[in-house]
Amino acid sequence: MLGIVDIDGAGQEGIEARYERVLHGEDGAEVRVRDPQGETISVARTTPAKPGQPVWLTIDRGIQADVE
Repeated sequence: MLGIVDIDGAGQEGIEARYERVLHGEDGAEVRVRDPQGETISVARTTPAKPGQPVWLTIDRGIQADVE
């Protein structure tokens, strides 16, 4: 039941790894127009991020604590 995530929060083992796609959601994106010095002139297009969904476990809290 225990899971492990990496430094970026991506599931590596356990429940987190099994349901990574559900938990993660979708990243957003921006397209920026920049001047020759690299400064942003405007944001041409933005795609908002979509949050992931929660996963509810039904394991007994005492058992979970013992396993941890």
